[in-house]
Amino acid sequence: IFGESLADVMERQRADGFVEPIPVYVADVIPRIKKSATTQGLFRIAGPRADIDVLIDNANSGKFIDWSSVSNVHSATGFFK
Repeated sequence: IFGESLADVMERQRADGFVEPIPVYVADVIPRIKKSATTQGLFRIAGPRADIDVLIDNANSGKFIDWSSVSNVHSATGFFK
């Protein structure tokens, strides 16, 4: 997913039967971010790089990400950005 064009991601997603108008991983992370919407510095404060890298690696290898287990919202926003 990361490093690919948005058009390629969306084409593959449609071929896999997903109908979301945005990438699935983006749609999946939004509720986790909304849960912490009042957190100060939500998109300004960086999450731990190692945590973000694990999330990105999981997405790139097609693994399911259980966003409810991501305790640091800054890791989620770092993934989103």
